[in-house]
Amino acid sequence: MGPIANALNLALNIVELLLFAYIILSWVQLARSMSRSVPFIDPRNPVVRFLEGFAYTILHPVRRVLAPYQRGMPIDLSVIVVYILIEVFRNLVVLRLPF
Repeated sequence: MGPIANALNLALNIVELLLFAYIILSWVQLARSMSRSVPFIDPRNPVVRFLEGFAYTILHPVRRVLAPYQRGMPIDLSVIVVYILIEVFRNLVVLRLPF
């Protein structure tokens, strides 16, 4: 792979890592709402605000498309769809770049 493909691959890895951090954060916040033994995470924390804003920017369009199909489902499938789209993009575009 060339330098452009490496840069795109690194950017996709960072996006995946930030989405994973958002997932963990949302689970901790959910556990905190169910039990007081879980540590408190301040929603005004700049890191928390950045992760939520970043995830909202990426996940909201997918959530709008999936909304009619997800009625009544207890799990948010938008993150899974985004991960699949990232991998498809990586395999069809990034890994085939000659430069």
